[in-house]
Amino acid sequence: MDNYSLTVNGVLIADGDSLERIEFTSGKTVKRAGDWGSIILNAPAVIIRYANYRYATNGVVGNNASRTMIDTAILAIWLLMQVVFIFEIREI
Repeated sequence: MDNYSLTVNGVLIADGDSLERIEFTSGKTVKRAGDWGSIILNAPAVIIRYANYRYATNGVVGNNASRTMIDTAILAIWLLMQVVFIFEIREI
């Protein structure tokens, strides 16, 4: 397992749609649970819509991420190489 994460200290707009979802995933040829760490949000107003989040060890975490929107995202969170939970976030 590599310890790579995506750290957002500025602007992140991952704005897909129902036909073309944004993929946050492993870059390895053979993908496995825990291939990378997490998305770390250290900035406000991040937008993640219609995104798939796979093969990471941790979830979306961070500080100072006020006004962040995560809409219609499928997050598969992995811990110790086992699926902990999978859920979908939808706009209310």
